[in-house]
Amino acid sequence: MHELICTDETFDPNFTIEYKLSIQVSLDGFSFCILDDIRKKYLVFKHFPFRLSNASFLPRKTKEIVEQEDILSLTYKSTQILIENASFAAIPNISGFQETPELFLRQNFNLPSNTVFHSSHHEAFDFTLAFGYSGLLKSLFDEKFGQYKLLHYLEPSFKKIAKNSFKKGVNCIINATSQYFCVLVFEEKNLLFLNSFIYKNNNDFLYYLLFTMENLGIKPNDLQIYLSGILNEKDSLNLLFEKYNLNSNYLKFNRSYQYSYTFESIPEHAFLNVINSEG
Repeated sequence: MHELICTDETFDPNFTIEYKLSIQVSLDGFSFCILDDIRKKYLVFKHFPFRLSNASFLPRKTKEIVEQEDILSLTYKSTQILIENASFAAIPNISGFQETPELFLRQNFNLPSNTVFHSSHHEAFDFTLAFGYSGLLKSLFDEKFGQYKLLHYLEPSFKKIAKNSFKKGVNCIINATSQYFCVLVFEEKNLLFLNSFIYKNNNDFLYYLLFTMENLGIKPNDLQIYLSGILNEKDSLNLLFEKYNLNSNYLKFNRSYQYSYTFESIPEHAFLNVINSEG
């Protein structure tokens, strides 16, 4: 993925008090977009690609970009920051479940000592999504943005599902990064499965997906798959999907909003979460 800079000529740096800022931080890059909340039109999008093998390098790289982008220092109506990582868990809200989100995550992931934790309740599914991320990132966000809303990058998908934006039956959202992909299987508002898998090639990708469907007792051709993330519409993975009769589509922007003509160069499914972070 190359660097993307899209700016509508109507963007007014003196009017950002009526704009909403959305940022996504991941090992694959740093992205942000700006929404004119009055016109419901997206005006600015920037993506700075990089490929980090270790999350410990992420705070420094993020700081470099935040400090070089003067537009991020302006005052916005609201700011939200999405963390893209695989250190998350959907914790059921059931009686008798005694573990705290921090304890649950530390038991299931090898997390650094400076990890901080965030959790949010999702009423539509009656679970708490908890995730861990670098304490250095939190300090950076606190310093640079003051008040902001923190989200895991999967949360826009939950919002989309809660709005009944998908066909009836069993559906699956797959969001892929360069190192892992997340699988979210649901039927209407009933969440059937949520997990992430590390993969090295398309065969790994297909194996884990088919293995998941088998364990859930779902026939692959009965499932509607929606793809997002770094997957390319010309990728050979699509040929494997066709070979196994998998029904798949790439997710698109929410058409309840307007988008600057400069966004035409953006692969919609690749940046859906940060741009349509409200679902």
